[in-house]
Amino acid sequence: MDNLEKNTIGILRHPGALRKDKQALEKIKLRYIRNRRLVHHYLDFEKLITGLSTKFINLPADKIDQGINQALKAIAEFSGVDRSYIFMLQDGRAKVSNIYEWCAEGTEPQIHKLQDLSVEDFPWIKSKIMGLESVYVPRVSDMPQEAAAEKEICLAGSVLSLVCVPMVYQGAVVGFMGFDAVKAEKSWTQESIDLLKIVSEILVNVIESKKSAEELQKYRSCLEELVQERTAALEREIAERKRIEEELRKYHDHLEELAKERTLELELENEDRVKAEEALRVSEARYRAIIEDQVHFVCRWLPDGTLTFINEAYCRYFGKKRDELINTSFMPMIPEEDRQIVKDSIAALNRDNPAGTCEHRVILPAGQVRWQQWTNRAIFDEQGKVVEFQSVGDDITERRFTRQALEDSERFLSNIFSSIQDGISILDTDLNIIRVNSVVEKWQAHAMPLVGKKCHKAYHSSDLPCAGCPSRQTLQTGNSAYAVIPKSGPGGKTVGWLELYTFPLMDADTGKLKGIIEYTHDITGRKKSEEEKAALDKELMKSNKRLKQLTLMDPHTGLYNHRYLQEIIEAEFDRSRRYAQPLSVMMLDIDYFRSINDVYGHKFGDLVLKQFAKILKRMVRRYDTVIRYGGEEFVILCSGTDRANALSLAKRILDAINLFDFGNKKHSVKLKLSIAVVSYNEDRALKGINLVELADQILSRVKESGGNRVYSSLDIKKAGPHYKINKNGNIKFLNEKIEKLSRRANQSLMEAIFAFAKTIEVKDHYTGEHVERTVKYATGIARAMNLPERDIELIRQAAMLHDLGKIGISEKILLKKGKLTKQEFAEIRKHPQIGVDIIRPIHFLHPIIPILLYHHERWDGKGYPNSLKGTDIPVGARIVAIADVYQALISDRCYRKAYPQEKAIEIIREESGKLFDPEIVDAFLRIVHTVD
Repeated sequence: MDNLEKNTIGILRHPGALRKDKQALEKIKLRYIRNRRLVHHYLDFEKLITGLSTKFINLPADKIDQGINQALKAIAEFSGVDRSYIFMLQDGRAKVSNIYEWCAEGTEPQIHKLQDLSVEDFPWIKSKIMGLESVYVPRVSDMPQEAAAEKEICLAGSVLSLVCVPMVYQGAVVGFMGFDAVKAEKSWTQESIDLLKIVSEILVNVIESKKSAEELQKYRSCLEELVQERTAALEREIAERKRIEEELRKYHDHLEELAKERTLELELENEDRVKAEEALRVSEARYRAIIEDQVHFVCRWLPDGTLTFINEAYCRYFGKKRDELINTSFMPMIPEEDRQIVKDSIAALNRDNPAGTCEHRVILPAGQVRWQQWTNRAIFDEQGKVVEFQSVGDDITERRFTRQALEDSERFLSNIFSSIQDGISILDTDLNIIRVNSVVEKWQAHAMPLVGKKCHKAYHSSDLPCAGCPSRQTLQTGNSAYAVIPKSGPGGKTVGWLELYTFPLMDADTGKLKGIIEYTHDITGRKKSEEEKAALDKELMKSNKRLKQLTLMDPHTGLYNHRYLQEIIEAEFDRSRRYAQPLSVMMLDIDYFRSINDVYGHKFGDLVLKQFAKILKRMVRRYDTVIRYGGEEFVILCSGTDRANALSLAKRILDAINLFDFGNKKHSVKLKLSIAVVSYNEDRALKGINLVELADQILSRVKESGGNRVYSSLDIKKAGPHYKINKNGNIKFLNEKIEKLSRRANQSLMEAIFAFAKTIEVKDHYTGEHVERTVKYATGIARAMNLPERDIELIRQAAMLHDLGKIGISEKILLKKGKLTKQEFAEIRKHPQIGVDIIRPIHFLHPIIPILLYHHERWDGKGYPNSLKGTDIPVGARIVAIADVYQALISDRCYRKAYPQEKAIEIIREESGKLFDPEIVDAFLRIVHTVD
């Protein structure tokens, strides 16, 4: 009986099985339809976001607000919510305001109620948004107790559901974007929330660009005012030049009229030719006399710069004869860097604007550099073409230097006057204030403005001059004077004491007294020194207390140190026990930190520790205590926090640290963390230090399990705290102590090996990035095959060190872009044996030697180094082989671009039974998308 007949008989015998299959198919069909709808929904959402992003690319600044409001409306209508809005942080992140809002028809706007709100009034939302988390509340009535403030506001606004995503600009949170469901509850998928984060990035960049545009407009307005002032000054300076130019033009026009008249008379009356020529010579002589008598430089020149006429002043200035200058260009006398200024000034002249002024430098024959100012006028023919230029100029070198010197002097004296920390007042002979410095303005802010008032009225609220006034003495005697006077506040009330020195202000030209200089020094502190002695002693005690606090701080990271932990842990423990409140202790250790120091140096490692400490302080609550326990170990004390909340915080910290890039522009690294969490009274403890000891024991178990995870006492099998020792347990205690020390020694040695392996990254950047991904795929495959934890740990270590032998391979071969030669490929094939030779002296790493040595063997026996086949290859080596090849396929190499993921998976599938073990390929296909 064939299989078809057997199956048919089986179906006839079991009709219930057929019904179950049909029901299963219906469920699959419904799930397919639902998933298809979700995919179309996400595609439509992505198209909407792409359209909004494109719209904002060339949107002018005055339409950005309108564009943002339209974007909020489009996203809200697409998502089916009733209100969308944007809040931005203000006043140094202390306040927040609703700056954009869209509401559906029938939904009451809230923007006018949500202005200048303190961020401290929303602690729950603040902690999440500042921690770069999204806030998703499917049902407002179910919000947690710690969100009571936010819940009250939502209920007042009839909000049923909401979602908020942080708005981040240049790495800092500047606000958040939110969506409210008012008419009916609304649920969001994580994918939709991720798309909203993309929208928030688009909108925050648009908002910041608008701010930049507004700031730029302010600078432009200021520049326009300066240009207007400079233009007015130039017009005044040009006025005189225009008068001379007008006079020259009149003489020139007159001369041309005479020439025309004489020419016509010569043509009509030949007998008057001699008289006409004589009149023309006289007229020309008059014109030349006027020009030659000018103290200004006068010249005429062709468009190419060739001089056709110069006056005597021009010749004297350049120290050359007229014949030496005529028919030569003046351009070589102008420094090369100033020639474009002259060319631009000339190019700007036209029939509507025939004249212009230009300042530039000139090099005299002796090599001296001088400044000149020229008024240039273009001369046009009947067709409007420029045929010649006429210029009038002056030497303005001394004027420029004098003006610059005056400006520098005034600026220097003003800076000195403003920088003096004592009070300075300038008075005229009638005791009127004519100038004061900023210190006096600060003292007498209640009497501002001071300039123009009598000194006794402004400084002492008195209508009469002060008795014994040293300024009046100086006016009478012409000598300096001194007195101690009261320092007056509003209403003439004495608020302190001043030393007043007065000096005569003499006129430099006449030598006569023209005013008084008052120099005042505040001696209020000296007068009250005895009264303040007790206060100083008290302050000294405070200083001693602060110094004591400094001894409890880690100077490198700014966190509390180990000594502070010893002082505070018992007090926190007693407080928790007295008030029956939970207390959690979190111990964190940076995995393989030694590798960072060994590869990049201790200075770079110190920078990473500072950045890590800063992130920790930002992620915990204000009243949590962050302590640098030692080296790369940290402790966080969380008062009033139970184990569940402490574990939640630890996982958020782990996720955030895994995503963050540490370092500088030159080097960037990612950190892995091992975190242990213990909590009183869920974990038994007799005193505070027991919690720290238990956390240390749990941290060791985390490190043994591979690190980069969070453990509590629930994750370890051992019952009871490690610190309890009975009288008969000394041998057991010693064994546990020796085992713990051995584990730590092995861990330190493992970190040293990993640091050695990380040096490959310096030689081959691809290998450095490749290792961590290979470890993830290898451990994922091992878990999918349900291998024992001990075997999974060995595979993790082997995957971490599988390319260790490349240290012995030439960089020239590792980085070669072309195809390797036979000799070069033979060198590459040596790296498994080199890696094994390196770790062979380390006894506890012996179990991973077969994996390292055979991870390039093939299932069909065509691999290296020993051509092993099938199950003769250790299972760990077969797993690492697939992880290694897949990660290589999806990565950019020096000789090719990365394959798309689906193409790489197809290659792995095709090599099943040839290069790879088919069973391991099946396990890989089950986990590949979850790892990515």
